[in-house]
Amino acid sequence: MTTKDEKQLPQKKINRELWKRLKEKITGNAKDKVEAIRIIKKRYYELPEEVDRILKELAHKEQPKSVRYEIAKTIAGGNHILPIGLHFELVEILKDDPDKKIRTLMQKEEERWKKFSSVFTDLLQATYSTQISSLTFLRLSDAIRSYKEFINNLSSYRLSFEAYEPLLKFTNDINRMVSALFISYYSSHKLADITIPKVKKKSKADELIKKLQSCPKGEAGWQQYQEICGEILKYLFAEKLDDPLPQQRTESGLYVRDYIIHIPYTAKGFWSFCRLKFNSIGIIVECKNHSDGVKPNDIVVTSKYLSKRGLGNFGIILNRIAPSKQVIKQILEIWKKDGKLVIVLSDQDVINMVKLKANNDDPEKILDKKIFELLKLIE
Repeated sequence: MTTKDEKQLPQKKINRELWKRLKEKITGNAKDKVEAIRIIKKRYYELPEEVDRILKELAHKEQPKSVRYEIAKTIAGGNHILPIGLHFELVEILKDDPDKKIRTLMQKEEERWKKFSSVFTDLLQATYSTQISSLTFLRLSDAIRSYKEFINNLSSYRLSFEAYEPLLKFTNDINRMVSALFISYYSSHKLADITIPKVKKKSKADELIKKLQSCPKGEAGWQQYQEICGEILKYLFAEKLDDPLPQQRTESGLYVRDYIIHIPYTAKGFWSFCRLKFNSIGIIVECKNHSDGVKPNDIVVTSKYLSKRGLGNFGIILNRIAPSKQVIKQILEIWKKDGKLVIVLSDQDVINMVKLKANNDDPEKILDKKIFELLKLIE
């Protein structure tokens, strides 16, 4: 069911002529760039998603001060012109700006949202109680004017899922906004201090590791490798995710088995972070037994496969060796351009995950470290 609030959300209808004119201004002088920002401000929902990346580039300190200040004015003081996630990404960039005036604007913006955060916390606490206080409603209406009608409708306390639906959607937006501010689930200190333990001989973990290590690389061991990958994925994530679903296809004349692993809505920890940051309801894991490693084009193909399957923006390629610099460059280009992240796990990465799992630690730490190391190159 589509709620009244959802109908009011603007839908993007791309104006190609406007987009062409905007791109010309972006390459011009400071005055042209300021004008470009004003066009974006007024007509954001007529422009393609690439405009988000452009705004973030224009906010960096190497840009003219007048350009950075125009963006600061655009997002300061409760101007909800841009999506919340983009809004906060721009605040993150500008809060350390060399210009004091810009920094002051961003400091005020952060303080304003801290105040809002406390109000939102009150709201969540109230929704779990048997009665919603009028005081909470009053404070909420001050902080979120767009939800005034929703609040008024709740005043009669005729609660239903339909009534709560706008709030649930808003909560999800807030969660995605917060997840966008972080490049990893675990702290950088935890990721730096990962200790890989030993596994007991003849244990399930030891058996899986030996199977992987003894599997021939290349076409000769292609099918065997895919089967081993399926066993390992189930061993690693059976308690947290749905069972891996094999998907069969052919690629360059070879039988290929990919695995789709759905992330339950109730998932917690790292997988909850993935649902939010990458808008993922599941992940695709591709098993490639190349003896010479994956190529940049493999990353491109997998990223397109993510869209085709509609599972979100996060995928994994299992391969025998670590990715090359060219592959990493391609991964980062796709992330910056399309917001899709494909990580490559080598045999050693997979073995480390199995060892962590066998010792009651989180194998997801290895995935998170990969994500952190990649996105840190951009930050």
